[in-house]
Amino acid sequence: MVDPDLPNTLYAATDIGVFATNNGGGSWSPLGSGLPLVPVLAIKLHRPSRILRAATHGRSMWDLSVPTSGLALGPSVISLAPPFTPAGTAAFSLVVNGANFQATSVVRWNGSDRSTTFVNDSQLSAKLTATDLNLLGVAQVSIYTPGYGETSDVTFAVTPAIPAYAHTLSASAGQYQNAAPGSLLPIALTVRATDSLGKSKAGLPVTFAATNGGGQVNPSSAVTDANGLASTKLTLGSAAGLNVVNATSPGAQPVGFLEGANNPDCRSITSSTRPRATIKPRLQARCCRFP
Repeated sequence: MVDPDLPNTLYAATDIGVFATNNGGGSWSPLGSGLPLVPVLAIKLHRPSRILRAATHGRSMWDLSVPTSGLALGPSVISLAPPFTPAGTAAFSLVVNGANFQATSVVRWNGSDRSTTFVNDSQLSAKLTATDLNLLGVAQVSIYTPGYGETSDVTFAVTPAIPAYAHTLSASAGQYQNAAPGSLLPIALTVRATDSLGKSKAGLPVTFAATNGGGQVNPSSAVTDANGLASTKLTLGSAAGLNVVNATSPGAQPVGFLEGANNPDCRSITSSTRPRATIKPRLQARCCRFP
């Protein structure tokens, strides 16, 4: 409903009361004080008295004063920044964006007051404690302002904590080499660790293990460097055939290296017969030429 006397002022009957805006719909706030959170089926403005009458479902009729001197709209919450955080996050200040905040407005976390800083009429800052952020689930954030009561809740999610070693391993160098049985491969078997954005992750433990072919790795464990790289050297097994080395790190899928100890009677291993890194290969190859 458009107010005929106040510019950019509108009223809306909703399932949780009457809301009003004085900026053309840029922000909405509950209208009046004491009106229950009930469905409002109809509203009608009596222009001479500037009374807005609201017909509710089950809670009778309510008269709300809307003087032409301007609406004294109560605070409302539009958004939170951030809207979520992983469980176990250290204490920080939550930014609450909205409209019509006052210096006396207080942020409430699940109904309990939190230390609040008034930034301006559209922003508040509240200090959340580490205890607030320990439990997984959804918290209800609202604003209480003396004289206007409490706003509707906005949800803040506490999500599962990100694993310490949440990353991806990939083969960076040394894959598909072929040399004489019992020899040291010339190129180190190297993996690269990256995070979800593809950035290198340093300081992560990587374990190397020869799982097929009888080869020996040295070292058997390493830590990723500043470029996210960790490597080992492989001495092939004494028999001709396929050598497999698995590289593993907590929080990442293993990476498999396929290497060959050749012999004169060599045949190729195709991609369709290459074993998965974590499965003991079924192919009993006598050589390793990788197409």
